[in-house]
Amino acid sequence: MSDNLSYKFLNYQNSTSEREISNQSTRVTETILEGLPIGIVIIGKDKIIKKINRRALEIIGHQSDDPIVGKMCHQTFCPAQRDKCPITDLGKKLDRSEKAAIHKNGTKIPILKTVIPMVIDDEEVLLEAFMDITELKANENRLKESEKRHRTVMETCADPFVVYDQIGRVTYLNPAFTETFGWGLDELLG
Repeated sequence: MSDNLSYKFLNYQNSTSEREISNQSTRVTETILEGLPIGIVIIGKDKIIKKINRRALEIIGHQSDDPIVGKMCHQTFCPAQRDKCPITDLGKKLDRSEKAAIHKNGTKIPILKTVIPMVIDDEEVLLEAFMDITELKANENRLKESEKRHRTVMETCADPFVVYDQIGRVTYLNPAFTETFGWGLDELLG
């Protein structure tokens, strides 16, 4: 009888230790997920949002996951229409793709997004990881505008000039140069 009690006690201890380890592992995973500087959303194959981290909520303008978790992704933050999901319906892969997330105020937030299928607790899900690239896109647009202004200045300048790269190759001639000297860029490249 005492061997049977010892077995039950050890079995109870092992299951308690396994539960404690499992709970600790869950807490560590949650801490990591919430501390990531990128948005993370876990979506079931049925397109229902299972989990969303703090950064994803910030990007789409929400304070709580209440209006998000349990809803269809296209009803909350994804601009894809119903039955037009690029992943589940159209069979596409997203790996560092520029996409958009819908902010709660309706504006589109540019994001860089990767989606990977995985299995969590025996359920096939999609893990979406994304980052807000609003500032990057704004800088890109400012750079394009600046390049456009510089190009306009160079093209309309009445004085001839040439632009060289670091090793002395001609990379640009303005029209005034060609008009004054008669040489085109192709002639100076060779």
